[in-house]
Amino acid sequence: MLSASPCPQCKEVVVCGAARASEQACWCMQLPPLSRILPPLPAAEVSDQCLCQTCLLKRQSERLKQLYRTHSTAQLVDLAQPFRDQGPLLEWLDFTIENGYHVFSRWFHLKRGQCCGNGCRHCPYDESSK
Repeated sequence: MLSASPCPQCKEVVVCGAARASEQACWCMQLPPLSRILPPLPAAEVSDQCLCQTCLLKRQSERLKQLYRTHSTAQLVDLAQPFRDQGPLLEWLDFTIENGYHVFSRWFHLKRGQCCGNGCRHCPYDESSK
C-alpha cells in the first residue's frame, strides 16, 4: 500500500512506497545513499515525514556544503568516488539549471575526480591540482 502525504517543506504530495513489503519500492531508495558520508542531522531537523525528491535533493546538497568546509579536496574526491557511476545526474545535487544552461555542482566535479580545464564555476580543484 502506498502512502501519500504532503512534503513538510513545499507541500507537494509525496507518494511513499516504503510502506510496501520491499523498501526498494520507494523512489528515495534509488537516490545515492549519501547518508553514508553526510554528518547526522541535528535532532531538531529529524522528522518521520518524507520530503519530496526536489526538497530531499536540495537538503542533501546543502548538507554536502558542510563537508566542503571541513574536508580537503583530496578527502572529498575520495568520499565522492563511490558515487561516480551511480545512475543519471540529478538536478539540485549534480547540477542546477540557470538561464537554460546546466551548471554543474561542486559534487558533480568531485565525483568526476579531476579538473576538466574548462574553468567551471564550481570547480573544487585549485591551481596546484591542475
